[in-house]
Amino acid sequence: MAMLQGIQGANNVQEKTFGGSAFAPLPAGGYVCKILNVGVDKTAGGKPFIKFRIDVAEGEQAGYFQKRFNADASSPYGQKWKGVYKLFLPSFTGDNEKYTNAIAMYKGNLNTISRANHLPEPNIEAGFDPDMFKGSIIGVLFREASYQGNRFTEPAYLCDPQKIRTGDYEIPAPRVPEQAGSAFAGAGAFQGAGNAFAQQSGGVFAAASRQSQSAPYPAQQPYSAPQPQPRQQAAQSAPQQSPLGDLSDFEEVITSGDVPF
Repeated sequence: MAMLQGIQGANNVQEKTFGGSAFAPLPAGGYVCKILNVGVDKTAGGKPFIKFRIDVAEGEQAGYFQKRFNADASSPYGQKWKGVYKLFLPSFTGDNEKYTNAIAMYKGNLNTISRANHLPEPNIEAGFDPDMFKGSIIGVLFREASYQGNRFTEPAYLCDPQKIRTGDYEIPAPRVPEQAGSAFAGAGAFQGAGNAFAQQSGGVFAAASRQSQSAPYPAQQPYSAPQPQPRQQAAQSAPQQSPLGDLSDFEEVITSGDVPF
């Protein structure tokens, strides 16, 4: 058999498998998470959002995003903190009913965090400092999603962490594009027990905005998780999928039903 032609510089390139990271993705499900830090940012189109940097605080996946960040130290794509939940501020677009509903969902998510941590509810009308939520514990439901051939998990909804601990939830259905090259399509209304505060959200893939993550916020003190570990109910029926892949540069997901670009 003939020798293959050599590839110049190949010996100096670190190997990688599909997805760009050797660290296994977080399985879809419900997790009790800790808000490590809070920031306010805007999309490329100028839409403001609160950015919660989170990590799993309880169960066998505790510390998942910190471990993943550490594992990506030698990744050709660099280290990027992938535990990000974005909550968009409501914006008026001419539809009063839609605007009122967006405010209700936004308020419900913030008050869910407040009640779970015995914090005063923020005065949304007067304005507030979102840094009040730093260090809070919150339940987060992750679902599977796909975009341009990549499969991954994204934070879809917030809920009372006690619902995660008792298994009183359902895993949201996977989220897939309506057609090739389109923005994400909704996978149907969430039917879990915590849907009273579920926003019309779910990851809009931030490839177009090219919003990269920097190094994580300062390390937090370890969180002591209660036992036993929470039970997860069966996911809604969906086609069996192959293992999820890493998104490399496209790790950010946006929790809003509106496409920000």
